[in-house]
Amino acid sequence: MRFFVFIFLSLLFPLVLCAQEATSSAGGNISGKGGSVSYTLGQVSYTSISVSNITFGEGVQQAFDKISGIIPSDAPSSDLTIDCIVFPNPTTNYVTLTVKNANFKDLKYLLYDTGKNLIKQEDIQTASTVVSMVDLPTGTYLLTVMNPKKNILRIFKIIKDYIQQ
Repeated sequence: MRFFVFIFLSLLFPLVLCAQEATSSAGGNISGKGGSVSYTLGQVSYTSISVSNITFGEGVQQAFDKISGIIPSDAPSSDLTIDCIVFPNPTTNYVTLTVKNANFKDLKYLLYDTGKNLIKQEDIQTASTVVSMVDLPTGTYLLTVMNPKKNILRIFKIIKDYIQQ
């Protein structure tokens, strides 16, 4: 009988120990009369693997941004038809800025850190431009697309992550 109890507990015990661990930017516990809740915000570590046209995301929280960029309220209405996307985001080494439905040769991008310090700027020469972030530390950056009149057309929030070893 002890043998069967031992086997039963041995099979049941690993099910109790299943859990996930994540490094997050914020979190805490809230207690009240009705009970308590633990919460976590913003997973810092995120890894994605791309194969052909499919991207697999690892991690507790998955990044999903349906908006392809912020359109500033003071952008000229004729420029609102510009279609830009930035991928992969979050990234570890680089992002690709793709411009559609516009004369990309008249545009430029500017990369800022969250302290509004300009890190780099370049003219957009092709429909797909690779922006290197290899030498930048982990953090959040803003990629701004501007026209020759210095009107901001799109602003993208980019998360630079590190590679977990």
